[in-house]
Amino acid sequence: MRERISVLVCTRNRARALETMLARLPLETLAREGAEFVIVDNGSTDDTPAVLARFAEGTGRPLAPVLLREEAPGLSRARNTAARAATGTLFCFLDDDCYLDQDYFTVVRRIFADPAIGYAGGRILAHDPAGRGTGEMTETEAFVQPPHSGIWPGKFQGASLIVRRSVFERIGLFDPALGAGAPFRCEDIEFVARASMEGFTGRHEPDLVVHHDHGRTTPALIEQINRENDVAGGAYFMLCVLRELPRLRFASLRAWEAERRHRNYPQRFRRQIKGALRYVVSLVTLELRSYRAGTGWNRPLPPPPQG
Repeated sequence: MRERISVLVCTRNRARALETMLARLPLETLAREGAEFVIVDNGSTDDTPAVLARFAEGTGRPLAPVLLREEAPGLSRARNTAARAATGTLFCFLDDDCYLDQDYFTVVRRIFADPAIGYAGGRILAHDPAGRGTGEMTETEAFVQPPHSGIWPGKFQGASLIVRRSVFERIGLFDPALGAGAPFRCEDIEFVARASMEGFTGRHEPDLVVHHDHGRTTPALIEQINRENDVAGGAYFMLCVLRELPRLRFASLRAWEAERRHRNYPQRFRRQIKGALRYVVSLVTLELRSYRAGTGWNRPLPPPPQG
C-alpha cells in the first residue's frame, strides 16, 4: 500500500519568507502524490494570517492546505500541533524558508521503500551563496545511522526531516522545552536521538536536497547563529547525559567526542561546554519546568484523526 505523505510547515512572524516558500512549493507534485499539506501559524502578529488566507483561497489550487493556529509560542509546540493533526504515515517537516529540489518527494519515496528506515534527512544548502557556513548539511555521501547510536548536532535537521508516523507513536512528540522560542534550539536532534535509542534506523540521503533561504548573509549574523547553535549543541549533549537512560548517556558522550575529533573546532567545543552548563542551570528554573508541565509531549502520538 502506498504510504501517504504529510508535509508539515510551521511559521511565526515571517510573512514574506513564507509567501516566497509557498510560491515555490511544488503543489502539483504533492497533489499527484496524494499528499496533505499542513501549515501551523504559531501565533503570528504580522501579515502571516493574510498570506495564508490568500494562499488557501487561491483559485485552481491542486492541493488545499490544512491551516492551523497554535497560540503558545515555540517551534516544538507548533510541530506537535501539526503532527497531531496529520493523517499521513510519512511526516515531512520543512522550514518556512526552504525550497525543495524538484525530485524531493521521489527521493522520499525511494528512501522509505526500505521499511527499516524510521527517519531520514538530506543535504541542506544555503540558497544565497553569501549565507554559506551556517545551517547547512553538505555531506555528499549517503550513510545509515544505526539504532542505539549517538548522533551529533547537525547530522539531522528540522529544516528537512522526514519521520515515519510509527516513530511518533513509539516515542512521543518534540520536547517543548527545546527549539526556537525556547531556551535551546536542539529539538530536532533530541527527537532523533530518542528515536535512535528506541531502535529506529536513520538515513542521510544526499539526493534529498533543500535550499535554505535563511537570510543570514553577513559575517556578524553568521557568527551569531553559529554561536547559538553551538550553545544548543552543548545543551543537547548535557540533556542526554542527564536522562535516566544509560544507553543514551554513553552513546551521546561517544558522539560528542567523535564530533570534537571530526570537526576539530576548539571554539565550537568551548561554546558547547557553555551550553551544557547553561542547561544544568536551566533545570532549576521555573521557566523550563513550565515548558514541560502538562504538554504530554513524551506520550505516544495517538491514531490519526478520522475524516
